[in-house]
Amino acid sequence: LFSDMIEDMEGNYWFASLRYGVFLYNTGEKSWRLLKHKPDGLFATRPTRFLADDAHRALWISDFSFGVFRYDFDKKTFDYNGMDSDKEGYLQSSLTNDLTLDKNGDVWVATNSGGVCRYSQKEQKFTTYSMETGLPENTINSIAADLHGNIWISSHKGLTCLKPTGEIIKH
Repeated sequence: LFSDMIEDMEGNYWFASLRYGVFLYNTGEKSWRLLKHKPDGLFATRPTRFLADDAHRALWISDFSFGVFRYDFDKKTFDYNGMDSDKEGYLQSSLTNDLTLDKNGDVWVATNSGGVCRYSQKEQKFTTYSMETGLPENTINSIAADLHGNIWISSHKGLTCLKPTGEIIKH
């Protein structure tokens, strides 16, 4: 089962497979590669979504096991953004469902039971919005940014619209 696919800034294709992980098709070499676990075991094993962040020369991968990974096209490396529910600045759930990019270049992550998290490119940390800050539910199924800079989230309790500051506009 494939859950997402994307063309990156170099013209290559990434495929998210919930069963096998991340596949990369290199168009220049006309070759397929299954991106394998790193020695520490941390890599996307159940990827759910990709997000192109061309302004920061990156590709984001949300995973339904380990959180979020960021591929840096300049360094050719992956950065791991995991969860730590005891610390501010981290994801509050490692079960991530969806990603979006706002007009400020920040990445928003929809999680299962951890609310929605905004990754500030400037501060390089996450801010979490959850039931504690007014969301109707902490499991967010999907997320999208509109042309006005608002963030729309969907959950089993309906649609919610947030300002980029996290303030709820309507539910």
